[in-house]
Amino acid sequence: MSYLSQIEWVYDQLQSLSAETLIKIIDELELDIPNSTYKEITTDVYNKAKSGSPITHKQKRVLVNLIGQPRFYNQY
Repeated sequence: MSYLSQIEWVYDQLQSLSAETLIKIIDELELDIPNSTYKEITTDVYNKAKSGSPITHKQKRVLVNLIGQPRFYNQY
């Protein structure tokens, strides 16, 4: 299995989780919403899911992408 196939598999597995579970993952990892052109959309989707409102498949993908975003850690 190639690395790309493995990444796609992970994203598919995340997509299969409930919105509530995705929110728990985001909160436990203390993920920040990146400052980008999509920050407002991502924030709206996060808040909607956090409040327990139903979200669409595409909105759920926004949460999955938030979990999968690159992170940079200090190595100090």
